[in-house]
Amino acid sequence: MSTAPDLSRRGFLLGRTPAAEAPTPDPWDAYFGSYEMACAQVNEARPFLADEARRLNIDTEGKSDLEILKAVFATSGLPQA
Repeated sequence: MSTAPDLSRRGFLLGRTPAAEAPTPDPWDAYFGSYEMACAQVNEARPFLADEARRLNIDTEGKSDLEILKAVFATSGLPQA
């Protein structure tokens, strides 16, 4: 005969596997977090995005203007805290 399962909270958690590590958050997500901030940045940078991406060897295939702008900023330096 088998033993009764441990239904306490601690017993339930013992059988669980540890959660996978959370991915490192992108520091630019906070900088471009709001629509108002992202929209203003993209609109100001749009005329120069293609040239900067080409200069920095950033692949633009299938990426939005915001993703390209984040990649340009990421290669240029970290956001100011």
